[in-house]
Amino acid sequence: MGSPMLHQYITIQNDIPKATHVKIEICNILGPWVRTLVNESKTAGSYQVVWDGKDDAGVRMPSGIYFYVLRTSEFQKDRKMLLLN
Repeated sequence: MGSPMLHQYITIQNDIPKATHVKIEICNILGPWVRTLVNESKTAGSYQVVWDGKDDAGVRMPSGIYFYVLRTSEFQKDRKMLLLN
């Protein structure tokens, strides 16, 4: 992925090379986790998940810099995002 994503809704795309447990979480720039988007086993393939800019309680998060972290048993990927409301 190239530059930071700029949207009110952010689509996260990922490719999983083989079946594994996948966890995708969102944290703010200060580090606290604000949302868990995926926490389940996935088969190999390409996936998309949309973050609607809300935390786990359904509260809209303020505009700012956030990170998503994708973890599997074999790798971790971190990316920066800019949420604009």
